[in-house]
Amino acid sequence: LFRFDCGSGAGILRSPEPVRLGHWNTISVYRHRWDAWLRLNNGKRVRGRSKGLFSRMTFREPVWVGGAGNTTGLQSKLGLSDGLLGCVDFLRINGDTYQLMKDAVATLDI
Repeated sequence: LFRFDCGSGAGILRSPEPVRLGHWNTISVYRHRWDAWLRLNNGKRVRGRSKGLFSRMTFREPVWVGGAGNTTGLQSKLGLSDGLLGCVDFLRINGDTYQLMKDAVATLDI
């Protein structure tokens, strides 16, 4: 599941491919303006759009990967009750690779 919101309505993409439990999975996500696609383990691309007028994400605050903790209020705003249950090895954004344990500013429940 990939959920993104530029401030005026969420876009939600869900892969039909099953997650392989006990194995590393690869998730690829592309987003440009309102449009996005999601691919799990080189399966079929799922396409979708966010709602509303806004198309840009500006990061003035930390980016959360996997969950946000209760202190931010973000979970209730997004309608989430749980974060990621699993592991993230690395994250690549616009060609820049982040080793999450090494590059994290803060961590919670790992």
